[in-house]
Amino acid sequence: THYAWAIHDALAAFDGPIVELHLSNPAAREPWRHTSVVAPVAAGTIAGFGAAGYRMAVEAVADLLDR
Repeated sequence: THYAWAIHDALAAFDGPIVELHLSNPAAREPWRHTSVVAPVAAGTIAGFGAAGYRMAVEAVADLLDR
């Protein structure tokens, strides 16, 4: 997500809950992966939990919608 400016711009215009998801942990990988351009427009980030991250992200979005 360090290069995803088009995604950032689209999400910034989106009027709904945003949760950034990474199957791996970018912070544990190469330094150029440590900066996310999506994080500033997301309510939170889930990273490093593999496929379980999808369930966590859905639960997070559901919680955000309930607020």
